[in-house]
Amino acid sequence: MALACLCVRAFAVVFLRAQPVLPLQLFQEKLLVIKSLSKVLFCLLLLTPVVAGAESAAPAAGKALKIGVLDAQRAVFETEAAKAAMTALQAKYKKDIDEGKAIEREMGVLQEKLTKEGDVIAAAERTRMTSELREKDERRQSIGRILQSAQQEKLQEVFQQLAPKMQKAVQEITTANGYDLVLDARTVIVAAPTIDMTRKVTEKLNAGG
Repeated sequence: MALACLCVRAFAVVFLRAQPVLPLQLFQEKLLVIKSLSKVLFCLLLLTPVVAGAESAAPAAGKALKIGVLDAQRAVFETEAAKAAMTALQAKYKKDIDEGKAIEREMGVLQEKLTKEGDVIAAAERTRMTSELREKDERRQSIGRILQSAQQEKLQEVFQQLAPKMQKAVQEITTANGYDLVLDARTVIVAAPTIDMTRKVTEKLNAGG
């Protein structure tokens, strides 16, 4: 279990830091969609057997392979724990978010004026406006780094909190449905809704695993 938590922590840090700094977009939605999260969670799931009968290898001869699919990313981010974490962040950093939005509006006004009136504005005024734009952008990016850092920390907490529950939920659902194999839904082109275990995993996580 310690190894599983270490895997989650390490991969979460790498993938989250790889995301571009999007100062306000990060918090304009209650849930941040991180494309690499499913890889993080499947890394975790692979550390323990989550396939029914994994210890006994392939299914019996003549038996059709029963497959399930799981969108691990969606399963986690639709949990009450994840939603609450994002809502709490929005509330805690509301002042920073509002400031960032205001800066973006101000930058838009300046940029529009430079675009429309750039040819008739005096050189000194154009230089001043360009400098102001640069300063505002630096502040906007600074706010973005603050928000992203806070988000990374909170998401890692959610990952670690749900890691053991995720393993347990997937194992139980896999066994209950007789799945021989569980695939990452994001790598599957077409899958019948009846074999998608994502919602069931979310429900189990919400119920405490």
